[in-house]
Amino acid sequence: MKIYRHTSALYGTSFGYVAVLLDDPDYTAHGSSAEEAQQNLTGKIQEALKENPWMGPPETDNYQVHVVPVEVRPEYRTEKQVLPQEYAFEFRFACAVGEVEGGLKMCVVPSLAMQFYFEGERSLRELVGHYVQDKLKGLTPAQLLRFVAPDQLELRQCRIKKPAVDAGKGAKTWPQLEAVAELAHQSKLRGYGREGSLKELIHNLQAGLSVALVGASSVGKTTLLIEAARRTKNLWRTSAARLIAGMSYLGMWEERCEKVIDQLGKASGILAVDSVAELIRQGGQDPGSSIAAFITPFVMDGQLQLVVEATPGEWQACRRLLPGFADLFRVQTLEPMTDPETLEVLGWVRSGLRIGVDVDETLVSLFRRFSPYEALPGSAVRFLRRVGGAKRGTELTRSSLVEAFSKQSSIPEEFLLDEVCLDPTDLETQICRRVIGQPQAQQAALRIITAFKAGLQDPSRPLGVLLLCGPTGAGKTELAKTLADVLFSDEKRLIRLDMSEYSGAGSADRLLGSVYEKAPATWLRELRQKPFSVVLFDEVEKAHPEVFDVLMRAFDEGHLSDPWGRTTSLRTCVLLLTSNLGAEQQQTVGLRQGQPVGYAQAVYQFFRPELINRLDAVVPFQTLTPEVIRAVAEREVSQLEKRPGLKRRRLRLQATPACLEYLAQAGYDVRLGARPLQRLIERQLIPPLSEWLRVQEYQSGGLIHIDHIDGNFVLSLAPKIQAAEVE
Repeated sequence: MKIYRHTSALYGTSFGYVAVLLDDPDYTAHGSSAEEAQQNLTGKIQEALKENPWMGPPETDNYQVHVVPVEVRPEYRTEKQVLPQEYAFEFRFACAVGEVEGGLKMCVVPSLAMQFYFEGERSLRELVGHYVQDKLKGLTPAQLLRFVAPDQLELRQCRIKKPAVDAGKGAKTWPQLEAVAELAHQSKLRGYGREGSLKELIHNLQAGLSVALVGASSVGKTTLLIEAARRTKNLWRTSAARLIAGMSYLGMWEERCEKVIDQLGKASGILAVDSVAELIRQGGQDPGSSIAAFITPFVMDGQLQLVVEATPGEWQACRRLLPGFADLFRVQTLEPMTDPETLEVLGWVRSGLRIGVDVDETLVSLFRRFSPYEALPGSAVRFLRRVGGAKRGTELTRSSLVEAFSKQSSIPEEFLLDEVCLDPTDLETQICRRVIGQPQAQQAALRIITAFKAGLQDPSRPLGVLLLCGPTGAGKTELAKTLADVLFSDEKRLIRLDMSEYSGAGSADRLLGSVYEKAPATWLRELRQKPFSVVLFDEVEKAHPEVFDVLMRAFDEGHLSDPWGRTTSLRTCVLLLTSNLGAEQQQTVGLRQGQPVGYAQAVYQFFRPELINRLDAVVPFQTLTPEVIRAVAEREVSQLEKRPGLKRRRLRLQATPACLEYLAQAGYDVRLGARPLQRLIERQLIPPLSEWLRVQEYQSGGLIHIDHIDGNFVLSLAPKIQAAEVE
């Protein structure tokens, strides 16, 4: 039998003495003397342990007593109005404060049976005042007089004998349960705010109801659950994957679940699962043979009390796939916090960190504008803890916060700061240098970039939705790379889908991931990892008509949901569709000036008006002219300077007019556009350039002239140029 020594607080009243258990102030006892009150408290706890042996070792035994004055203003309330009094009562509350695991501190106000945790060196008077005033709000003067608080506490040790059969801890007691779950109240995670939701959850749990916590990702479902667990003490957290881990043979995981449910019943425990979608997916080939389906009779009969977390999309999928299971839960919805509520939460989290002015407001603004797919406050709290922890000892300023957010999102800092202006001339030059000879495409890219910078894009839709039509090799893919590079600082932020692979029946389901697949579609998984991206749907006209219905939902709503209810946001993406419709009608031979005939017209004739109306623009690409081909050839040659062999040697390339003319003529095909140009450079220019670098003696830094004479590339090194020019 284990003996734990918990600390109790005793104080005198007009009718005797009161003893309060500091680890759980809901446990109180009275007596005519301090000794009697202490004995009654110990006996009360021992009796409770026989039915519900929840108690573990004390969180701390190092308490200090503080006396905090708090002013409380009485109120009279009617059905229609609140009448606050002109005067306020001042109470002096004796509090016990101790340091618990992880450097956190716990404050207990015994006379109000109130307990809260806090971090760092926050003002105790401010915190006690906040919680006491919230608890006593709305009381009349007569009601307040019942809370006249003692200004002295006596702390004593309370010896608790734990029964041999221990439901709270100990691998020998509940081996199956403790193999797959842990007590939620032992988590270091702390929740702030949502007092109303917390009271509702505790009430539902104490009433024996199974609860579904439904809210957007990062809204605070888990932290609310853990705060409730600190009050109930018998809530066990697990996941669907842990319930079936290592169970490879038929019937093994079902047997484990039965044992876990049996041990939960003996321990009067509640099981909390972090994802209802996982419960429906794991276990069998379909929802009907899943873990959720298996445990449904146990929940229905009251043998298992269950708490699940779900996003709105996951809960809708649960109701669709297993309606009988969903009907067993009391649904409690959590809405994202408002900006003022989030700022208040960040005020608690930032204690102990050196934070500059306006950091909290900047953080909320950044997540609200640039991460609409993540709910507040969870996303901002995690970011602040990570960045603040990395900068512990130094002050976290607004500029360092923006820098960290830029690295996380890949959005350049000039897009994050309103006070930094983009130079329209430089921006246009940057785009025109890469997307050559396509004025309509250049202007379409500029519109997306400038609207994003100004914050004027529709927050409920993608950043831009364009359909690019025109001959192959005209620069449609290059436009996608340019947008990824300018908006997100990396061409690798481009996700490409060949829509010819989605031309058969069932392609719409395969685009999202079918109900029989455990994971989302590959491109959706990539998009979740890189939410700031450009998505290119290549040759979209080859997709099955059902795929167009999926895409229209994405254009309208800014997100996609798979059959399991898992939602992927597209609101921070640029969506580009390409089409070669009309190519078979082209009569162009050789190079010509002007827009190709029939491409845009073919697009409007092929696609349904509903899809066209959901696009921001249809962008036609022109057939490449001789001047454009030479400019493309010059760009492709200059791109070679980024390759490691030349970059390391700080060498630049300069092609002569004769060289560019050859590349333009030999590297262009009327049907394939400029695509053969890259293959020509790899096949004919790279080999002699590699051989020249192997045998040539030169110093670091220089300019290589490339000429084309008598069918061969001729290379020579110009006089050494200045380092500044090389850079």
